[in-house]
Formats: sequence, C-alpha cells, structure tokens
Amino acid sequence: MVRKVSATHRKQATRPAKASKVSIGFRAHPVRDADLVEWWTALTTGERSTALRQVMRIGLAQNIPPTVTITDISADTAWIRNALTDLPSYLERLITQVATTHPNIAEAGNTAAQTQTAQVADEVLDLRRSRLGKTDW
Repeated sequence: MVRKVSATHRKQATRPAKASKVSIGFRAHPVRDADLVEWWTALTTGERSTALRQVMRIGLAQNIPPTVTITDISADTAWIRNALTDLPSYLERLITQVATTHPNIAEAGNTAAQTQTAQVADEVLDLRRSRLGKTDW
C-alpha cells in the first residue's frame, strides 16, 4: 500500500522548527534606578526590545568587567592584611641588607660627624686656654 503525501504535509516537513523564545527581565528600584526607569518609560512599547538589545550588545562589545564580588573584596583585604603584617620584618631585612652591603655609607656619616665634633672641641679648647691665660690668680 502506497501512501500519498499532500502538499501541505510536505511543507511542514521541510520547515525548520520554530525557535523558542527566552525572556530576559529584571526589576528596577524606583530610587536607585530612577534614571533607567525614566529612560525605559520614555520608550514606546515597540522600541523597548530593540533598545535593550542594542544597549546589551554595546556593553558586551566594551568588555565591561563583571561587578566585584564579596569574595574578591575578602581576598584583597586578606592580601593587604598580610602585606601590612610582613612590612616591619621586610623593612628590617632591607635595612640590614643595606648596612651589610654598603658599610661605607654609615662610616662616612660617622666620620664627618666626628671630624666636625673634633673641630668644635679644638676651638673650645683654644678659647678656654686663652681665657685661662688672661686670668690673674
């Protein structure tokens, strides 16, 4: 037995399956999102879908990073805490390293101070000797 296929049946068989729609929506806060609500209500009903698609595609093209999560903030806070905790020991190691690798810097400062102190001491001694020479005992 051969079965006849009608013309309408052939059209239905070759037609692609109807795509299902995905609904994208969100709720807006009347105070925090007042600018968005104002923009949205200014659009006519037929323009809203197209405008929303354009805005989303522009955002995707700009590679806007996702919002910061509480996990990110927690990790950053832990890193800062560790860095501040390690800072005193790091500075101590750095100062020790500079003192051991560049001892001339410390000695040069001390030598200059000692020379200046010696000059002042010699001047004071000369002044005292001259005063003692002028006294009549």
